Amino acid sequence: MALRIEIANKVKFKVEGTIANEAGSDEKFDFSLTAKRINAEGVRTLVDDRGDEPIADFLAGVIEGWSGVLDGAGQPVAFSQESLRTLLTNIPGLAQLVFTRYLREIGAKAKN
Repeated sequence: MALRIEIANKVKFKVEGTIANEAGSDEKFDFSLTAKRINAEGVRTLVDDRGDEPIADFLAGVIEGWSGVLDGAGQPVAFSQESLRTLLTNIPGLAQLVFTRYLREIGAKAKN
């Protein structure tokens, strides 16, 4: 199959992980994000110029929606930049997990 020189400017990807509960057991979670795709030059700029910018600030600039994020009562949470920042800053390690997954999903990968 050929490769198109132009690719979609959006990417949807799943974030999966675990969080320890009060009993010390790992609980699995997953949710999906929709984000703007940045090109190779954008990635280079990101790596070179990000400096001290918090990862949550960068992600708030590229993430445009989500599914599978629930409140304490199990109801879907509407996406907003504020709710995204709350999610990413309230759970230690989540912003880094999302950032790493985003960088992986915007580019080419070897076929398994």
